[in-house]
Amino acid sequence: GGNYAMAFTQRNSKKVVGAVFIDIVSPCFMTEDRVKQVRNIFHDSLNVIKKESLGFYYIVQNYEYTSKVMREASQSLKIPLTVICSDTPPFQGIDSITWKKCMEKFASGFINRKYLLAKNCGHYVFIDNPTLVIDEIVRRYRK
Repeated sequence: GGNYAMAFTQRNSKKVVGAVFIDIVSPCFMTEDRVKQVRNIFHDSLNVIKKESLGFYYIVQNYEYTSKVMREASQSLKIPLTVICSDTPPFQGIDSITWKKCMEKFASGFINRKYLLAKNCGHYVFIDNPTLVIDEIVRRYRK
């Protein structure tokens, strides 16, 4: 979803005046090598995925392209942005640490970006802590 959200935001910069990204994949996390790893993980089960979840099938099929677009789009995002990162990302071990560091890196270094770590939340932060998400959307909207 992060790939599509960033591309949409960049392509519609006159319409999107601010955003709250919730536990999205970030540019520094989704390197070209990691994209290939993801594709390889799902390669053998693409037919099953296509039958069970057509949307996920197309995400996997287009992952290299959408990740490239996301990395490029992230460089030109100028809008105010909040990045909410789950305390328990969808990955384990070193990937979990890298996920959080990359999310923080994506949000830092810009005066119009804010980083929030969603304590005790999994990838679906909006389910685990809907108040945090709603409050941040309302705060961002008011600005």
